[in-house]
Amino acid sequence: MEAKDEVQEEIPAPQRYMDNMWLLLVVSFLILAISYAAWGLIEAFNVPTR
Repeated sequence: MEAKDEVQEEIPAPQRYMDNMWLLLVVSFLILAISYAAWGLIEAFNVPTR
């Protein structure tokens, strides 16, 4: 009887984001791309000149 009386709880926003597999995939690719680009820029600016 108590199951009918229970109110469904709303799923918290962070849990909804973590449950979205495609969002996590896109975010991981963005982090990889940004870090790789930053690493390349740092390496390019640290090339010694004559």
